[in-house]
Amino acid sequence: MSSYAIRVGTVMMKSGTELPMSAQLQGDIYTTGWRMLRNLDGKSIDTRVRNAGWTFFFMEPNIHAIAWGAHDNSTIQKAVKGVLGKVKRSKFNCLEITEIAAKKFMGIPYVAVSGHSRHIKNSISM
Repeated sequence: MSSYAIRVGTVMMKSGTELPMSAQLQGDIYTTGWRMLRNLDGKSIDTRVRNAGWTFFFMEPNIHAIAWGAHDNSTIQKAVKGVLGKVKRSKFNCLEITEIAAKKFMGIPYVAVSGHSRHIKNSISM
């Protein structure tokens, strides 16, 4: 698992995603089937991918998941895995984290994570 912390702007990519050679996107295994891209946000990735003649498009709406527990790395990881599961079902190959929030429901703490599906592709058509 990656030693980099998940934060707003972090981009996750499905392992095995086809990429342009010139984009040079480096990442670490985050969880089974997903890598966390290092030191790159969606805008930086978009620039690199577009410079290579590919597309990195953004999908609405937000995808949400929660995990019960204190606002710590373990709880955030659980919530991120929930969001990644939803992205996997949608057949997109990336996720950009857009919100991480510590919340409470009737005094019980939880973490809410939101993100947008993103997709790297070598043409505009799906």
